[in-house]
Amino acid sequence: MLISSSKYYTEALDAMGGFDHEPLVYSLFKWLCALYVWNYKLYKRVYRLFEKQTYEDPFDPCWINFLHMKYTAFGYKNTDDYTMIDTMDGNENETQTQIQDDHYELYCDMHRNKRSLNVPEILFLVKAKDRFLCRTWVSSPPLPISLSTEEDHSNIEFLYVEYNHPSMKDPIELSIPEQFYICGNDILSCAFVLRLLEKQQSDYVYDDTYFLTVLDQNMERVHVTIHNYIHLEKDTYEVRKNGFIGRHLDFELLQSEVEGSELSFFPAGYVRLVEIMQKFSFVIFFCMFVSSLIPEPKDSIYIVTDEHKEQESEQEQESEQKSESDNSQQSFEIIDNQDI
Repeated sequence: MLISSSKYYTEALDAMGGFDHEPLVYSLFKWLCALYVWNYKLYKRVYRLFEKQTYEDPFDPCWINFLHMKYTAFGYKNTDDYTMIDTMDGNENETQTQIQDDHYELYCDMHRNKRSLNVPEILFLVKAKDRFLCRTWVSSPPLPISLSTEEDHSNIEFLYVEYNHPSMKDPIELSIPEQFYICGNDILSCAFVLRLLEKQQSDYVYDDTYFLTVLDQNMERVHVTIHNYIHLEKDTYEVRKNGFIGRHLDFELLQSEVEGSELSFFPAGYVRLVEIMQKFSFVIFFCMFVSSLIPEPKDSIYIVTDEHKEQESEQEQESEQKSESDNSQQSFEIIDNQDI
């Protein structure tokens, strides 16, 4: 059957009288391929406009980062301060260790000085090739004097970390990179959790009411809130408390109460009116600028004022004449009475 069908096919082509169909089919094929590629590129560009942007760490092999978590009008936000380490030096290990110690001392000085209560946490992050070093500041226990880069890998491994929030229907599973399971690391603090959320695709709500459900290798569940973080050791881990978070939350509560008391002095709708005027302030200033460019009709004003002055002078003259006529009549009557 295959032979006969191909035979009929070739015979049909031969009967077309030498019709050159190959260039036409090839041109049509190229046109369809070009159309497909163009549509795919257009689709990718449009998709990127609506795709959620996730955070990515620098691709450099070694860097140091001061990760600040700040409280703003739009909620909590992470900001980074990176320092790239050059690894082309001959004394690579010594240079890297010295730079890390210098930056860690700077990090400690930032905390010894009174930092703003709007910054609940500053993480010290170091990427050293195949590992990440992570330190956070707490009032107790005291910080180590130096930052060691020769720490061993910890035997602790969490099976899953689940992020929960009262305003979210479904929890989010967070993935901790294996390079963070190093002895001495402080993980799952508030800034650390926010950074993990920034690296995933799901929508989330982050504030001080979140909580984590952690399942360790012994099938034991641990609950972690914004007040806690986990300190890793070789074969154990410890859930510790960051006392500065409580001070930060008290400060934010006091600020909100002060703002609420200030707003209570104004009538209802005043704040909304101010917000609307701020949005349209450009239009208002533009109208004022245009009105200032329009010349004032000075001549007409002067004419009007002159007419008013003339009318007032005529009225004054008439009143004077009336008063004089009245006085003359009175004097005439008096004279007449004397003659009688």
